[in-house]
Amino acid sequence: SFSLSLAVQVSGAFAARTLSVAGQGTRRYTLYTPPSTSGPRPLLLSLHGGGGSAQLQAAMTQMVKVAQAQGFRVAFLEGTGLIQTFNGGACCGSAQTQNVDDVAYVNAVLDDLIARDPIDTARVYSSGFSNGGIMSHRLACAIAGRIAGIAAVGGASGQFDRAGTQYYACNPSRPVPVLQIHAVNDRNYPYAGGPGDGLSATDYYGVE
Repeated sequence: SFSLSLAVQVSGAFAARTLSVAGQGTRRYTLYTPPSTSGPRPLLLSLHGGGGSAQLQAAMTQMVKVAQAQGFRVAFLEGTGLIQTFNGGACCGSAQTQNVDDVAYVNAVLDDLIARDPIDTARVYSSGFSNGGIMSHRLACAIAGRIAGIAAVGGASGQFDRAGTQYYACNPSRPVPVLQIHAVNDRNYPYAGGPGDGLSATDYYGVE
């Protein structure tokens, strides 16, 4: 187990959790549960950007305020590496270069949550910023049977890079709704594709 501090003015409960993922050892995530929650509730997976953390994602998005008002749970996921990232395919960081199986990690998080908390498994969504948005797209491809929809902010598909290199197959078992939020002047993940100004050396696939 690990500890964290969070400056968010809400009620409810934060739980810092660890779990074992085959071939990866111990991974972690943080769960927010709103007050007076009973029965199966929807779940949002919230994924940080490159160099972020579960704590930063919670503070930056203020998603817990929405979760408290609407009565759903939020699991803030945690990447790997000294500069934490998720392996979204074409990006990012050590998670990508070391081919960390973050799909297996998300499956393990979902299994852990379903075993411990009343989750409405028909209403599990993934949202993320930048690298977390890229990873949300990968989840829509890989585990469409478990993800009802995704919302990506500043990060699009990592299935290909602009040169056409394919990093993973995308054959979802069902159509997955996507909300894509992306600025046309984004310098880290250029809207038209190509190398960004951020830490990643990815030659990105265009957003459209």
